[in-house]
Amino acid sequence: MTVVALAVVIGLFVLSKAMGTELRVGVFSIPLFAGVVVAVAGFVGGFLLDRRLPAGFGVEKKAA
Repeated sequence: MTVVALAVVIGLFVLSKAMGTELRVGVFSIPLFAGVVVAVAGFVGGFLLDRRLPAGFGVEKKAA
């Protein structure tokens, strides 16, 4: 998702140059904001999915 976020930022910057406009809302750059949103979504999604283990895996208990 980090690579996708970087592609989104570069793509939006190229699009803004091709259109000849600045993609801004006040002081916020829309391409950078979109990249941050995509990166955070990827990191959160990866954290949630990587924390899950398939069925049958777990902490092994030592026999007493």
